[in-house]
Amino acid sequence: DGRPACEYCNNCLAGCPTGAKASALSVLYPKAVRAGAEFRTGCFATKVNLDPKGRAKSVSYIDETGALVEQESRIVVISCNAIESPRLLLLSKSPLFPDGLANGSGLVGKNLMRHPVRLHAGIVPGEATENWRSASTHGVVLDFHVAAKGAYPGGFALEHLSYGPATHAIV
Repeated sequence: DGRPACEYCNNCLAGCPTGAKASALSVLYPKAVRAGAEFRTGCFATKVNLDPKGRAKSVSYIDETGALVEQESRIVVISCNAIESPRLLLLSKSPLFPDGLANGSGLVGKNLMRHPVRLHAGIVPGEATENWRSASTHGVVLDFHVAAKGAYPGGFALEHLSYGPATHAIV
């Protein structure tokens, strides 16, 4: 989409100074606005409202002034993250879904898997050279096949992250 090539400055987490990095903010947000989407910041979704057939018809939210607003929509997408999506689904009770939207199993909001992280950092004695320069890599191996008995049932993720001095300066 016309973004420049990566210059391997390893400043990805602090914000790409050249505009090469694709992110929701730098790529998807401008495209959505050009396509007519509205973004309402400072708001707090409280419930997905359904029509008599059980299809999402609107979302109720508290706006930045504290007023309760109902926004009708042809399409409702819930993509709030691992905590807020279950919160919104559980708050969205109705006669058709007395335990919350999409919660027929009773498992919405339960069995959350945390993202354990181990970070190692060090100080290199002497003069720093350009050897650290690279793209901020994030390699993930997802293995979701049925594992052998007793060995990570359901799979796991193995990640390799490589960050340079610019990242450590902002931490």
